[in-house]
Amino acid sequence: MSPSVTLDRIPPGRSVRIEDVEGDDPIARRLDDLGLRSGVRISVVRRAPLGDPTVFELCGYQLCLRRSESARVRVANATDGRGDADRPIGEATDAP
Repeated sequence: MSPSVTLDRIPPGRSVRIEDVEGDDPIARRLDDLGLRSGVRISVVRRAPLGDPTVFELCGYQLCLRRSESARVRVANATDGRGDADRPIGEATDAP
């Protein structure tokens, strides 16, 4: 299994599976209320010009999070829309 990374490190155009949301404070509970739960697929849509905030898509809607919030979300299995759902984050492919 590949090591997990945090959602703030995933580039736009990639899709990942949420592993866990760190913490048990009001922000962590709000992220859970918004659908950021273990097993959910989430895509990075776009990032603001200065890198913060970022727009994500999950469960049929788009959500904008600050870097500090997305850094609390551990993820795995990045894809880039070419069907590489099981390719670990950062692993090279043969595709152009």
